[in-house]
Amino acid sequence: MKLSLAALASLLSATTIASAADLPRLDRDHLLLFRDASGTVRRGQSAAGWQLRRAEILRGIQAIPLPGREKRVPLDPQTEREVDGGDHVRRRITCQPVLVQAPPKVARKLSRSASSR
Repeated sequence: MKLSLAALASLLSATTIASAADLPRLDRDHLLLFRDASGTVRRGQSAAGWQLRRAEILRGIQAIPLPGREKRVPLDPQTEREVDGGDHVRRRITCQPVLVQAPPKVARKLSRSASSR
């Protein structure tokens, strides 16, 4: 049975993606690190290495489950103030309040900054 090069590459990437879910996450402070086809962590030395890391980042982002459309709410933006700066316009806008779940320490910080406005 003969496989085309594209079919072989597709099979290899599918197995790499499946096994990448089992591997620990790469350090987000070292963006040139990537996993090669065997799963070994390597350091990218070129634009091609960055493309491999970028592909891994995208796979990780796409693996995050997002809520469906039924849970989305309209933001209903309102312009409160508009200032003409000559070559730009600065607008202060507000949106409909949205429930944000955050750790208690972050929630306190958010509520303090909202009350100081």
